[in-house]
Amino acid sequence: VLEQARVEIPRFTFSIVQFSFEPFPPNLTEEMSKRMRIKWMEMSTVYAGPFSKNCNLRALKRLFKSFGPVRSVTLILETHQPHLCIQYEILEGAQLAIESLDGILVEGTCIKVQRPVTELTLDCDILVNELEQDSENQGTIYLSGVSETFKEHLLQQSSLFLGLEAVILPKDLKNGKQKKYCFLRFKTFGSAQRALGILTGKNWKLKGRHALTPRHLHSWLRGLPPESRPPGLRVIPPPSGQETLQMVKVDHPKIAAWRWGKKIGKLYHSLCPGTLCLILLPGTESTHGSLSGLGLMGIKDEEESNSPNKCL
Repeated sequence: VLEQARVEIPRFTFSIVQFSFEPFPPNLTEEMSKRMRIKWMEMSTVYAGPFSKNCNLRALKRLFKSFGPVRSVTLILETHQPHLCIQYEILEGAQLAIESLDGILVEGTCIKVQRPVTELTLDCDILVNELEQDSENQGTIYLSGVSETFKEHLLQQSSLFLGLEAVILPKDLKNGKQKKYCFLRFKTFGSAQRALGILTGKNWKLKGRHALTPRHLHSWLRGLPPESRPPGLRVIPPPSGQETLQMVKVDHPKIAAWRWGKKIGKLYHSLCPGTLCLILLPGTESTHGSLSGLGLMGIKDEEESNSPNKCL
């Protein structure tokens, strides 16, 4: 974003606007961070089915694990026909599973693959689209099914992958072994697109798509306090008048975030096209340790009317 700003910003008047709120209370910041982790967990969870009552569970698990690392696979028997709940470690795995398996025939049955519908996933499609357009993600691809010798094989055929800047091979924090997925970063979107076509072809037999999660966001999500809330839809009865007043206090982080979002949006829309925008979200100190904040950066486009091209 900053490299792009060095080219574009001189064409416009440059100004600095300072816009601040009251300090975040530590408990509010911690609560919003927890909600962020829950949102990411639910976005990375998919429900699949229906399957036949005699389905091969081992084969189904193997199928869904081929799209990315899985935290858990749960068989749901409360429905008329069995379903699966698959919780992926990363958003790309869940999105790739939805795009690849939704509507296909599995053991003679047409299955649906979808995310849980909760208050935190209602805008999921919009968020996924924005993440795809993020400047860091446009030149990065995600691949699942890579072997331990993948890097060597890739370098041996480097002439096929022009513009390759980085190979990111995550390791298991417990045993130090290389995980079966990776990210490849290229100089341009075109180079990334060409490489994706080659690597998901018949010679390499990998599954992949363009990346969704900026690299530093992976580390930030790992640093959040653990959350035990299970994925899925919560059914809550309509509150009474007194309960509504109590809910306003309990959900104060939601209200605060909504108000700040409205203020930031109003300021953003008043800025001239070509303005370099930077929003800093604070971190917090808690019993779980230090949690760093996040930043959103983007250059306001002349045709942009809804939200900035953010780089989370």
